[in-house]
Amino acid sequence: MKTITRSVWGSALQTSLLLGQRPTILDHTTLNEKFGVLVDEELGDTERPAMQYYCIGNGGHKNMVGADGVPYTSPLPHRASDAALYRHLPFVLRRVDNDLSVIERGRYALRILVNIRGCLLYTS
Repeated sequence: MKTITRSVWGSALQTSLLLGQRPTILDHTTLNEKFGVLVDEELGDTERPAMQYYCIGNGGHKNMVGADGVPYTSPLPHRASDAALYRHLPFVLRRVDNDLSVIERGRYALRILVNIRGCLLYTS
């Protein structure tokens, strides 16, 4: 069963990189934009995007019960026009008054401040 759906933007990016061309990064196709992190940053003339970190999420599977009554997990396929996980999960979630050290923060990307039920937290 196919569980990976390539996005049209990922396919275009991969093709331009394979051809040695400067990729065109379209609006609303990056996680930086989704999370509001370094949104105005642009690639330099000689820079090429590269995978540098992983994201985790949930919502991509559903639990079902088979005809024999045994539960199993089934994937929820993405569309080629999807540009992100169904629901992102943080690797780290810390209260503002109990933040990671500067060295520890260097291990995480897409760090944002969130408000969950009146509690300010950093998520990475």
